[in-house]
This record gives sequence, C-alpha cells and structure tokens, in this order.
Amino acid sequence: MKKRVFIGKVILKDRILQKGMVEIEEDKISYVGERKEVDKDSEVFYLEDFFISPGFIDIHIHGSYGRDFLNSSFNDMEEISYFLASKGVTSCLPTLATSSLPEMKKAIYEIEKYISSNVIKGTKFIGIHLEGPFLNPDYKGAQREDAILKPDLNSLNELLS
Repeated sequence: MKKRVFIGKVILKDRILQKGMVEIEEDKISYVGERKEVDKDSEVFYLEDFFISPGFIDIHIHGSYGRDFLNSSFNDMEEISYFLASKGVTSCLPTLATSSLPEMKKAIYEIEKYISSNVIKGTKFIGIHLEGPFLNPDYKGAQREDAILKPDLNSLNELLS
C-alpha cells in the first residue's frame, strides 16, 4: 500500500506547525511533524492553505442530517455516519433522549446492530449514551417528564436485554 502524505498547517496540542506534514502508512499515522523529504512513491496531498487536525469525537449527539438516533434505521445511521465524517468527526457516542422503554429498547437494538455490522466507513459509533429514563424530574431539562421512571432493576434489565 502506498504511503499517503498530507502537507499543510498541522494542529498539535500546543501549537500549529505552519509547514507541517502527516504521513499515513497502512491506514496508521506514521509521522506527524515538520515537513521533510517525501518518498518518491508516496501519494502526496498539498494542503498548504488548510489545517490538518486530529479527528473530532462527539460524546453527546442525538442525531444529524435530519435524523434522530431514537428512531433511526440502519440506513439512517449510515447516512449520519457519512455526514459526520464529512465534518471531521471520527467517532461519536449516539445519545438517546428519555422516551418510553419500548422506544429506547428498539433504538438501542438498532444502534447495536449498526455497531456490530462492521461495515462502518464513516464515523465510528463507540457506544450508546442514555439520558434517561431514570432521572430526577426536578432536573429533567428537556427530557420528557411522562417517560421518566424511578430507578428499578427490572426496567433497566428490560432496556438492556
């Protein structure tokens, strides 16, 4: 596999390399640093006017691209994944708002099915974030009060089975 080289302004944790470079070999980053000589057989992308940044990780996202994870199909999730990747999001944690147990259980099942499919070519889903249904109604924020439950093991087991 050819080495891919990206030349541009590289964002590091403490500074920006104005003349930076990122090399990728076999789908792994092999070099990040100041620009250096490039192997002749490398595929080079000249991005001097652009920033090269680490991918973003979205740890709280209910959906995007007109879709909500609470009622998304496999195809919807694939479209969300591609859309997020086009915006620089490399991984995300799909978030479910408080809803009825059957609705949440179905959404969890669909997200798990998508994650386990291993056909993901866009943003990787790294788990599931549940915003309920076990919440204090006094601090519910935008969550549906009619779907809030008192904590109980049977309901939790139902949700996770």
